[in-house]
Amino acid sequence: MVFDEDPAAAAEPISELRRSYHDRISEVRRLSLGILVDAVVGVDAVSDSLVLGHGSRPPVIGFSPAEMQERAALVDTEIVALLALESPVARDLRVILSARDVTQLAMLCIGLCQTLSERVERISMALTEPLRRSVGEVAAGTLELLRAAQGAWTTLDGGLAAAVVPQAAAVQVRQTELMRALIGLEAVPMETAMDLALLARAFERLADHAVEIADRVHFAVQGTRLPA
Repeated sequence: MVFDEDPAAAAEPISELRRSYHDRISEVRRLSLGILVDAVVGVDAVSDSLVLGHGSRPPVIGFSPAEMQERAALVDTEIVALLALESPVARDLRVILSARDVTQLAMLCIGLCQTLSERVERISMALTEPLRRSVGEVAAGTLELLRAAQGAWTTLDGGLAAAVVPQAAAVQVRQTELMRALIGLEAVPMETAMDLALLARAFERLADHAVEIADRVHFAVQGTRLPA
């Protein structure tokens, strides 16, 4: 005699599989977020060294390039496994792809952070007090953007992500003012001029990456991109 399988018992393995699947997605996002958090902390440390005049000692950014590459590779490996083995669709797929993009953008932020940290002493020595104040305003605004993008990715909040765009417009005004001040400098050695140009460009790119991260979060949640 054949008995029908208990529906509750049959559903339990499926439920466990789904739980495991969503746990893996959460873990990928957690790993991605960890890299982004370290990027923001590193930018904060470099900014402090520049703004507070601590250029005589290297900023403590708390990570090594090799370590960050390993962590980014782990995220990539987990994402490939999810795509290959789980065949995610719709929102799950958007979250997974956004985790990949956020990780890549966070790594770009880390690269900029490392580039600045290698030049902190030279740049800090070249900053006049008015320039230091201007750099401080740009750095503060950029950090606000990065932290807002980090908060949106932490909570998967499309509203927080959308709020980054108007914040970025205000930061862009400060960046323009800094660039004008740098262009107005006279009798600056070529090496110093290049360092200062790199500084301005780095913070500009960091702000852009913050907006791009927010855009990926908005896509993950809403399925649409942020307005340009």
